[in-house]
Amino acid sequence: MVDIFERLPSKSIIRFRSISKYWHSRLATPEFIHNYRLRCSKNPPKLLIRSRCVISGGKYDYKDIYTLHSGDQFDQLPLHIPGNRYLSIPKVEFPCSLMTMLSRNRVSVVGSCNGILCLRDDDDDNISLWNLSIRRRVRVPSPPFISPLKSSMAAGFGFDPITDDYKIVAIDFEEHKTFVYSLKTEFWSEVPSPSYRLLYMSISKPYFFNGILHWMVVPRIPTQVDSY
Repeated sequence: MVDIFERLPSKSIIRFRSISKYWHSRLATPEFIHNYRLRCSKNPPKLLIRSRCVISGGKYDYKDIYTLHSGDQFDQLPLHIPGNRYLSIPKVEFPCSLMTMLSRNRVSVVGSCNGILCLRDDDDDNISLWNLSIRRRVRVPSPPFISPLKSSMAAGFGFDPITDDYKIVAIDFEEHKTFVYSLKTEFWSEVPSPSYRLLYMSISKPYFFNGILHWMVVPRIPTQVDSY
């Protein structure tokens, strides 16, 4: 019976959890979630996140509007469609509270993993996790450091298969500190940071590959202060 549930779409899983207390707890066990995630990874759904900037009132008064699309039409698209540059794809609506946050502030996509979207509010560095399957949003506590330069913080999101846990990495270049947030423990912990005198880490989005977050780094240009 459990094997049948593992083959169902996530929406059906959420609906069947309300059958009884037994199935509600059985379909929420770490074992079932692990097996379901492995099965879905063999045929992952395809999602498209599109953003556009809308000026509302003044020259610098603008909003970033995000829409999320899904569907199997991507597999059916030819490489070149004469006379057509866009295809209409059914929308997946954002929760009202999340949509309000997106329309009011500048929000960037930190990353996505196993159907979970990590969003960062660029105005105050608040981070949220949104589960696309169950439409549930979790607010992550702010990192322990608070830098006066918002642009000095870089963040990454991924899944740790060793601890079976989702984690967020936050790096502050000004404070020279690196923290990792665990979704299981709901706690930030500091980890050793690289040498900032030798390397400068770009503020571009990291690459999540083979279960590890990677950032592009370039040699730091020597200055009079750095010279010895």
